[in-house]
Amino acid sequence: MIGHYLGKYPIVNLMCQHSVARKKSRLLRRLFSVIGPMAIKLVGYPFNRFARARAKEVVRHLKPEAGDKILDFGCGIGCYVMEFALNYACTCVGVDIDEEDIGLANKIKSLLKLGNVDFFTHIDHSRYGGYFDKIISSEVLEHIDDDKGTLEKFSAMLKPDGKCVLTVPLTSDPIEYGKPNPQYWNHVRSGYSLDSFKSRMAGTDFLIDEFKICCNKRSLLLVLRKNGRQLSHPPLENVG
Repeated sequence: MIGHYLGKYPIVNLMCQHSVARKKSRLLRRLFSVIGPMAIKLVGYPFNRFARARAKEVVRHLKPEAGDKILDFGCGIGCYVMEFALNYACTCVGVDIDEEDIGLANKIKSLLKLGNVDFFTHIDHSRYGGYFDKIISSEVLEHIDDDKGTLEKFSAMLKPDGKCVLTVPLTSDPIEYGKPNPQYWNHVRSGYSLDSFKSRMAGTDFLIDEFKICCNKRSLLLVLRKNGRQLSHPPLENVG
């Protein structure tokens, strides 16, 4: 179960103060402040079943191990980062441009007394050159105009043979919007097909170890390896 550690009343109360929560009615927020901890402990977090299924796939393919140094690029309030720190004894860095999300993540970190986690609104790529064993970035690249440049930065921050697990929206006919599209969650592109992603990563130090279509065919999950070799076994089965 992902995110069950968020099922504490002080943490849920902090979540209720987030601007996203404040857009909900006062009654709904009060209800969540009461039943939220129990609900999170029962089903995990996030509540959206597709997002929760995607999170499970990311963790399963990342295979975090004790001592791993892991970067979550586009970490939001830090669910993955704290999962790896609490349950796998990893050293983690979470990065997100949303200052409110990072502020909330740091407050949750303090409540959980996590010393092996850092959160930032940006990252100095040169400082972390060759530092990380593993990187995740879930539903982020579609928001970034220079997605290839971002992949190159990921590669620069990974150790040799390091692993990068990505998820992106899946589409058979990707559309470039040219600028953030407010009608589609500020994406700069509608998503990726496997072929379009391969064309974006051409010339980088990455190879695709595995891929999987998941979350009712909404997401494409890719496991990239820096300076690795293609696995001898075929890609994972495509599961809706």
